[in-house]
Amino acid sequence: MKSAIIILFTFTLSLFTSNAKAQDVKFSHITPELGLSANSVYSIIQDQKGFLWVGTEVGLNKYDGKKITVFKNNIKDSTSLSENLIRCMLPDKNGGIWIGTDGGGLNYYNPIKNNFKNYLWSENSKNCISNNVVRSIVEDKEGLLWIGTDFGLNSFDPKTGIFQNYLNDKSNSKTIPNNNITTLFIDKKGVLWIGTSKFGLISFDKKNKIFKSYSELIEKIGKNDKNYSKVKSICEDSKNNFWIGTEGGLCKLDRTNGKFFYFSDQPNCPEYLKKATVFSIMEESSGEMWISTKTFGLIIYNPTKNVFKNYVNSISNPNSISTNDIHCVFEDKANSLWVGTVTNGLSVYHRTSSQFGVNVIDPGNSKEIQAPPFCFLEDSKGLLWLGSFGGGVSVLDTIMHEYVSYEVDKNKLSNNILSLFEDKNGNIWLGSWGKGFNYYDKKKKSFSNPFNTETSALSNDNVTCFFPNGNSKLWIGTLNGLNLFDLNSLKIVKKLSLEDGLSAKGIFSILLDKDSILWIGTNGGGLNSYNLLNGKIESFEKSESDNSISNDKVTCIFDDLKGNLWLGTHQGLNKFNKKSKKFTRYYEKDGLSHDKVYGVLQDKNENIWISTHKGLSKLNSKLSLGDDNLFDNYYSLDGLQNNEFNQFAYYKGKSGKFYFGGINGYNSFFPEKIIENLHKPPIVITSFSKFRKEIILDSSITAKKYIELSYRDNFIEFEFAALDFILPEKNFYSFKMEGQDDNWTTPSHRNYASYTNLSGGDYVFRVRGSNNDGLWNEEGISIFIRVKPPFYKTAWFITLVILLILTIVFLYVKYRTRKIIEEKKELEEKVHERTIELAEKNKDITSSIQYAQRIQNAILPNTELIFNSFPDSFVLYRPKDIVSGDFYWFTEIKGKTIFAVVDCTGHGVPGAFMSMIGHNLLNQIIIEKGITDSDQILNELNKGVQKSLKQDVENSKTTDGMDVVLCVYDQAENS
Repeated sequence: MKSAIIILFTFTLSLFTSNAKAQDVKFSHITPELGLSANSVYSIIQDQKGFLWVGTEVGLNKYDGKKITVFKNNIKDSTSLSENLIRCMLPDKNGGIWIGTDGGGLNYYNPIKNNFKNYLWSENSKNCISNNVVRSIVEDKEGLLWIGTDFGLNSFDPKTGIFQNYLNDKSNSKTIPNNNITTLFIDKKGVLWIGTSKFGLISFDKKNKIFKSYSELIEKIGKNDKNYSKVKSICEDSKNNFWIGTEGGLCKLDRTNGKFFYFSDQPNCPEYLKKATVFSIMEESSGEMWISTKTFGLIIYNPTKNVFKNYVNSISNPNSISTNDIHCVFEDKANSLWVGTVTNGLSVYHRTSSQFGVNVIDPGNSKEIQAPPFCFLEDSKGLLWLGSFGGGVSVLDTIMHEYVSYEVDKNKLSNNILSLFEDKNGNIWLGSWGKGFNYYDKKKKSFSNPFNTETSALSNDNVTCFFPNGNSKLWIGTLNGLNLFDLNSLKIVKKLSLEDGLSAKGIFSILLDKDSILWIGTNGGGLNSYNLLNGKIESFEKSESDNSISNDKVTCIFDDLKGNLWLGTHQGLNKFNKKSKKFTRYYEKDGLSHDKVYGVLQDKNENIWISTHKGLSKLNSKLSLGDDNLFDNYYSLDGLQNNEFNQFAYYKGKSGKFYFGGINGYNSFFPEKIIENLHKPPIVITSFSKFRKEIILDSSITAKKYIELSYRDNFIEFEFAALDFILPEKNFYSFKMEGQDDNWTTPSHRNYASYTNLSGGDYVFRVRGSNNDGLWNEEGISIFIRVKPPFYKTAWFITLVILLILTIVFLYVKYRTRKIIEEKKELEEKVHERTIELAEKNKDITSSIQYAQRIQNAILPNTELIFNSFPDSFVLYRPKDIVSGDFYWFTEIKGKTIFAVVDCTGHGVPGAFMSMIGHNLLNQIIIEKGITDSDQILNELNKGVQKSLKQDVENSKTTDGMDVVLCVYDQAENS
């Protein structure tokens, strides 16, 4: 026993050495003014989805980073919380939460139904919890819940719903020694540890059902303070140390021998630790132990440094913990640390939001600066010098963290200091606004008289910048040119002005590179280069070229590790390639926090840090212009003194620490220690509204995968959250409604989406989001939406209409077909009747024509007469029609044989009429008149035709006639 105590004492002897100012931990606060239901916080957890749950004395709070939803008891609703005072909580693997209340028994929050199930003690029930005041809940590897109450220990199987009570029985030594349970803990071996309010610490072998009491060990140590028997908290750290928090203080248990080690027994123990009632103990991710106490605030133990630190409330420090009475501590999935207080809500420490060391203006406080800083200098002794506008020059003792201020009555120069420089002799040179420059002699501890336009021929008394030229000379920039000052002779030895080739007289910044080129940033003349070897001055001013400088007011110049110049201007950041003499320009549109740049520095990883008129930017050296996430931007929310920085107020110390000054103080930090938030935030939908009114669905919107809407729901809205609480104001969101717009919206801080007049159909609403450092959860979350269209746009209605139209068309076609058939039949009957009539008429006509044929044939000459006269002759007469306009004529008269072949105009009946006329005229001319000469016959025939057809009448249009072949054979002459 003695050796164990000696070992523990040796291990902890150096622990009690620090009650240091806690500037490394800065807290932000959530109180009832921000929506928390009460100031007194008893329990904090994070559920499976990532919501933070806070149990208070007046309800349960669900926090998504922007909004707090409060759950309270409603006596009219059996599914509400049974009691408003929440003592403890335990999240389960299904996303639900087991809740211990102060008088309302055990509650279970169902995340799908968004309601509560209550498990209460009842005198008439054999299967119930033993008491309604539940102070602790743990879960073992078998999924069994262990519940500590004010009257007994309980096990509960959520699958079967069966409780088993473990109560003290004074007549049975194997029962639990004490019923008043304050805390429970299950160690890595599965042993259940029980803290009681009167009987100290108890362990329970669940397998063998054996309780073991450690209370008597406390008595054997000789502790008269019975408060050690009142156990408040139990914790096992990653190194298997077993910590016990009691009302008497903090102690450890060596489980190998059952011995306790009391920190209050050690002579070097801080007084606050000796008196502290320890409410809770937690090992956070870095290995530090966070210990919450009553009255003495938060205690943090660093096992590596063996140091305790005490963080208490300070009225003058808004970033201190909100009160000194602390119930509980909790670390979330992003490694932020939450502190639940007794009287002032939540305090939270975000590691990544407290990385920029900040020193704010606090007039009258010697530990803070008095005016806005405009320049910095780490001298050879490690002291930090600050030149301010309005407060002169100050020197910070970085060990004591106190400032010594030298205002105009001491520095002999001015209260407005713009530039600082230390020479080889350790003298500190100060450049002022309006009063020239001077120096501080450390040996004499006094300031020299000013060097100005009157005393040293300085070109202007507004000294904006210094840059050494070797060890003995100093370049001095003013608002009226450059001056080269000899540090040995204390005289101006050279001046450069407009007459010498400078493009502007106002000088903002200067830099001398390794090639003996003095680079000069001017106020309106762009960048100038002055070659010290040949005296040549070259200017680079803004032009229409894309490769020119972005603006002619150059506020700062920095030479990077690769020899490129980085220039801050009033309109963008520029990288200047000395070889090609081309500029690459960076603007807000490329991700820069603001186009007005005040300072540029480079870190060990070659990243470029830029102070601007609105925040601090870091340019990732591994990325190129046009790449996503080229810049990381930091603002006052990230711990900066203010979003607005000051020109000239940028500096890289000998240790590699960066200093950036602004309107409310300055930030100092090692850039390589600035870590990014690597927590990829879960994305959740937190609210669904119709017409600006939140809708309570049949299950929680966070669990919903499908929503069905009516077409009348023509205005809907979703709220969503990225569950990362570090700086939720900087979380970005992008969303889309597939089916309406397949393009993601431009990322913004807006955490809601509204849609109007979604037409009937299927949609998928998707959201993705990022944390404050731009780390995106690309998978995000989605919810399927079906909008039921009006009945006249539904598939069944459209199908019915189509079927109806097809039926109407079918019936119409069928009707028309029947009508056509009937009309056809009627027409056929008419045609048949007409055909019969025509056939009768045709028969009559044919008979008439046939009769006419017989008449025509009758008038033709007898062929025997022709054959008798001409035995070898033949007659070929085959008219096309029944009657014809063709005929032949034959006669013998006066010893002559006359025959003719005639073709009359017209065919058929008309031709037959003409043939009758021709036949009669030949009979009249030859037979009756006895004309036998062929020419006379033809003339008479012509006259007869004209007369018969009245062609001799004026205006007669009749052109009918006949073609005749006439032959007259004289028998006597045989010719």
